[in-house]
Amino acid sequence: MGYQYSNSLLEESLLILEKYRNEITTEQYQQNRSIIYNYALDGRYMDEEGVVVLIEIDKKSKMTTWNDLIAKYKKAVIDSDCKAY
Repeated sequence: MGYQYSNSLLEESLLILEKYRNEITTEQYQQNRSIIYNYALDGRYMDEEGVVVLIEIDKKSKMTTWNDLIAKYKKAVIDSDCKAY
């Protein structure tokens, strides 16, 4: 039994990441692609807000503490923005 995922939803998530490519390093970009692929394997797909949270994690922008960062990540990615299909 293999994993199934939607190529179109995965591609949409990757296109969103591509919009932010110049804001992060190549290593961060590749890491975020990997995260997006791993979510897709679980049948979850990131929308723009979820991708922006990944970028913010990389840039550590607008975050005062790690607790703020974790809370925002959970709210945007885990609780609402990664949709299971």
